[in-house]
Order: sequence, then structure tokens, then C-alpha cells
Amino acid sequence: MSAHREQMLAALKERLVPFLREKGFVGSFPHFRRELKGRIDFLDVQFAREGGRFCLNIGQTGPDGLKDPAWPDLTLAETTTGHLQHRSRVHWGFFLKQWFDFGPRSYDRPKPVKLPAHYEGIAARAVRALEKDGERWFGKEPALRS
Repeated sequence: MSAHREQMLAALKERLVPFLREKGFVGSFPHFRRELKGRIDFLDVQFAREGGRFCLNIGQTGPDGLKDPAWPDLTLAETTTGHLQHRSRVHWGFFLKQWFDFGPRSYDRPKPVKLPAHYEGIAARAVRALEKDGERWFGKEPALRS
């Protein structure tokens, strides 16, 4: 794991995970879920294969969890956003960006690790985006999703 990713992971665990707990999510990094009346919300943190960025995948099922013949034995605790039909990514910024950049990709020139405040600021931006875009998406009726 790169030093950049280690710093980003630490910042997400410091900022994003407490926010998720406050909002009622359970689970462990990077997979979380929240059971509410009438639905179950899911959130996964996905790091890019080439490094240097991450996104927040969100999804939702009805109150009974995933009922899909393709996954008959999948427990609620094992369910991730990748299993779900009703899913999206948290967007932020003017151009509805989905990825939060924090460091160089594997094909970029190496760059020095920045101060923790850099990674904490990105984690804080992810929390704000989840509050604004993610919670709005979770609150929509599934038939209204695009």
C-alpha cells in the first residue's frame, strides 16, 4: 500500500467512519449498511486500482435485504453495493465528479506524501458530498432513480 493511500485511509477512518456511525451505519471499512424503516442503505468506499483516488458507492434494497435469485445465500452482512440493482456513486463539484483524488496514480511520477491536513480535507469533502448528494439519493423512491 502506498504512503498516500495509508494517509487517505487514516483520514477516512477519522472523518468518514464517525459520520457514518452517527447516521446509523454499521459494518467495517470499506463496507457499511444502515437499516431504516422500509429500506436498507449501503455504502462502500472503493479505491481505484491504479491508486490515487477513491469513490463512494451507494445502494439500496427493500427492508428484507437483497432478494435476487443470482445471490440466494448472500447474507445481509455480506451484501455490498456491487450486488445491488439500485446503486449510484456520490457526486460532488460542478461537473458531478465521482472520484476524490488524493495522490499520484501508479503510472504517474512519484510525489512526496503531503501533510495529514491534505488528506483530512479530502475526507471532509467526501463527508459533505455524502451529506448532500448521498442522503438525497437515499431518500428518493427507487422508481425515481436514474
